[in-house]
Amino acid sequence: MFNLNIDILILIFEELQYNKSIRNVRNTLYSCLLVNKTWCSVIIPILWKNPWSSKKSNNNVIISHLSNEAKKILRNQIKNGKNASIILQRPLYNYVSFCKYLDFYHLDELLFRYTRKIERSKQCFIADEIWKLFINKNSKFTHLKITSCNYDQIFLIPGAEHCFSELKVLEYYSRDNQKLLEWLAKISKSIKKFEVYEWNSEIKNLIEAQNNLNSIVLHKLDDKLDSYSLKILTKHNLISLHIKSCFNLNKHLSLPNLKFLTFESISTENLVIIIECTKGYLTEISINEFIGKNNRYIKSIYQNCPNLRYLKLPLIDDEVSELEILLTKCKCLVELFIIETYYGQNRLLGWDELLEILAKSSPTSLFKFKFYFTYELPILETFKLFLDNWKGRHPILLQTNIYDEDFLTLIKKYIDEGIVKSHNNIRVGLVYFEWIQEYNYNNGYIYTI
Repeated sequence: MFNLNIDILILIFEELQYNKSIRNVRNTLYSCLLVNKTWCSVIIPILWKNPWSSKKSNNNVIISHLSNEAKKILRNQIKNGKNASIILQRPLYNYVSFCKYLDFYHLDELLFRYTRKIERSKQCFIADEIWKLFINKNSKFTHLKITSCNYDQIFLIPGAEHCFSELKVLEYYSRDNQKLLEWLAKISKSIKKFEVYEWNSEIKNLIEAQNNLNSIVLHKLDDKLDSYSLKILTKHNLISLHIKSCFNLNKHLSLPNLKFLTFESISTENLVIIIECTKGYLTEISINEFIGKNNRYIKSIYQNCPNLRYLKLPLIDDEVSELEILLTKCKCLVELFIIETYYGQNRLLGWDELLEILAKSSPTSLFKFKFYFTYELPILETFKLFLDNWKGRHPILLQTNIYDEDFLTLIKKYIDEGIVKSHNNIRVGLVYFEWIQEYNYNNGYIYTI
């Protein structure tokens, strides 16, 4: 493997960075770069593609790229720092040139750390020097994260248009960068994923300007979508939609190609509207919390989502019978995440009945379960019966918030018998099982089963 063609090495290590089965991919890559010069030259650009993702700060290495004049201004901070030698020596590579992710939040932190003790005029000089490291005619970013209004003039820096002309992901959490948004709408047409705090006219214009947008994460949607907003969302044939909170949706919304739907908080009425405006392509539905109650939502899922593979939802006792119908209709379901919930006039979720239904009616594809017990555990004997009835099927991947010793002993017994493959403790809101990986903007969503 040491003598593999460099193009093959690039493919291997590029793929390795997305491998979720490796606990600490960055440490693995760090080990690999020590093999020889060729491996090092391949891995350095991968590690520095997103210098902000490492728990270990790369600020000192970034500062080491500054001119001698800038380092002279910062000499007191450098001399008193723990890694003065790193900052003062000339870097072996132009690490910053490999950066494809630009994060304003981390840049704010870097600037504050190194300039807070020097006079104002020199602060501006250092800030300009750092910006020129990242924004120049040789840089091209794929990911941009805007968290403050301190940088609404970055488009005036020479080379800025080249840097941001091929963005793939934009995360926008600021409210006062109207000029920056207008500029981005003119020069950046290739954004595929857009995460934004709230919906406004500048955001709408930027979204409309995109040619390949397929994923939106919207933190706040307070107002009813107007006809212009509906036109924008329909135009882009979204594949993924994630809304943190939503109060009003229009029945004329059309999302025919939607595959991935996530809501942190939504009324059941709005969920029904969303599901019924899709055309049967939904494979993931994830709901953390419902506002209000409407039993129609489960019916709308099994009537409109024949290809569903992942379902996360809060469940009350009155909805268990509808869930049984869903299990018989959604034949492709692989993972089910149930959060026990309760509305004042309803009974607590009947876990004993639910477990019996899961054992009897689950499609053959379903073997990944997450159970979050909010109020009470099922009867131990019922849980045992559920696992007994699973014998002969695909071993269960199980995640729960169970800490009761009797239950844990029972689960261990079924792991030893091969009926349960693994059991992990969870808290509500944790990430998916290992079969759902991050979105790769070159290859799309990657599944492993």
